[in-house]
Amino acid sequence: MRGRDKEQGGGRRGGVDPAHARLERVLDEVERLCAELDEMSVRQGAELDAGRAEEAASVVASRARVVARLESAARDLGGDAAGFERLVGSAPEGLAERARKQAAEIASVVARVLARDEEDRELLAAERDRLSQEIGGLGRGRAALDAYGGGTTPDPTMQDRRG
Repeated sequence: MRGRDKEQGGGRRGGVDPAHARLERVLDEVERLCAELDEMSVRQGAELDAGRAEEAASVVASRARVVARLESAARDLGGDAAGFERLVGSAPEGLAERARKQAAEIASVVARVLARDEEDRELLAAERDRLSQEIGGLGRGRAALDAYGGGTTPDPTMQDRRG
């Protein structure tokens, strides 16, 4: 086999091996989806920072659709690191190198998204705790009012006309 044939598709006539072309397409799609997920993660954090929980929840719902597509693509890439390496190992060197580089970039994006998600979880937990204390304070205030009779309305059947 000549070196040129090996680089262009493993010696198959007609150019690129269909499995290798598919690898390139899937990696490009995963890279695009990860960039979309990264942008959504930034937007989610901005919504939470601004106190707009409903808008942040909408972003989370949109992210779920992107994550589902990423999970599907991951299966096409071998399902795990060992499967990916088996798939890439059969590719021409140039494609294998590009695929590994894309995979490293994708891992970097995913790590950033996960770090932001952890920050958002901490922010939401702090807000939940604050609201819990506030609600608990309202209950204690109401109990104190009731203890002093301030939380009840007078029963008209127990009063005479003079009050």
